[in-house]
Amino acid sequence: MLNWLKTAFFKGLVILIPVVLLWITIRELAQLLVAFAEPIADLMPAGIFDWVRNPELVAPVLIMLIAFLLGAMAAAPVVRKAGASVEQNTVGRLPLYRMIKTFVTAFLELEDGTSFRPALIVDDEGGAEPCYIIEESKDEGNVVVLVPWSPASFAGSVRLVPKSRIKRLDLTFDQFSLSLANFGLGMTSITESNKRSEKSGEG
Repeated sequence: MLNWLKTAFFKGLVILIPVVLLWITIRELAQLLVAFAEPIADLMPAGIFDWVRNPELVAPVLIMLIAFLLGAMAAAPVVRKAGASVEQNTVGRLPLYRMIKTFVTAFLELEDGTSFRPALIVDDEGGAEPCYIIEESKDEGNVVVLVPWSPASFAGSVRLVPKSRIKRLDLTFDQFSLSLANFGLGMTSITESNKRSEKSGEG
């Protein structure tokens, strides 16, 4: 009886703790969205949001609307060129801004994303070490990689590795990073799935 109670208690904790953490995450995310939307709302005419009683519901809509408008404007070549010039000479000089932009670009898998691409560093014994490709040259030189420290999948050591030892993975950014954040759980299945996809593509 005692063993049953103990087993039931710990099984309950396994269910309860993730649920509580998820609720805390959602609550903090809602507060973060409100804080993020406040500067945008301040640019609007005074009193336009006086009717709002639930800013947690309005904030995501406002952010999505402004993001869509900015994205539509950025599609114009003239605006894109002007924006790139302004960015390069202002916030683009800030390391923190560049880091955040690089990360977000990789996370959203945008076409111009060139960093944080999933890969493996292959050793001479057939083993491999997961990494992110951060930067590479067009020649056969070294590749700059980030070797993550699991479970902190976006922190790690920067290394220069010969391009011949790098094996790129046709995986999504979130698949790869989620596995690293979970101490490599699922890494075997996603890499094997990647191998099968490569073989079918060759066939």
